[in-house]
Amino acid sequence: MFVPFMLAFGVLSFVFMLGNLVKLADLVINKGVHAGTVGMIFLLYIPVLMGYILPVACLIGVILAFGRLSADNEILAIAVGGIATRRLLAPLLMIGVILSLALFILNDRVIPYTYYEQKKMLKNLGTDNPAAL
Repeated sequence: MFVPFMLAFGVLSFVFMLGNLVKLADLVINKGVHAGTVGMIFLLYIPVLMGYILPVACLIGVILAFGRLSADNEILAIAVGGIATRRLLAPLLMIGVILSLALFILNDRVIPYTYYEQKKMLKNLGTDNPAAL
């Protein structure tokens, strides 16, 4: 499940970040904003992206992993071997609980802080360089 999760995480991260990189590159190239400031704005946006990407990547990873197990008839082999299919769910539930707690902390503490810092930085950028916004 880890490999499909990482694959989905990488693809989704690339897609989500690509749209923001175009906007931020416009600030550097056309508006004359310092690249360090734009880099900091981008870094402050990463936790927001993680809040969107992690649940979807986990879902895609589980679907791909169990789809592969089903396609290779390994789920059937596990059932024939006397192992209940419920036992396959125990690690997934544990990972789901841990991911849920991590995302709760991310959404409750980290994202509001980074959002505030990002808005403060954009406000300072607007006062220093009004043409940038």
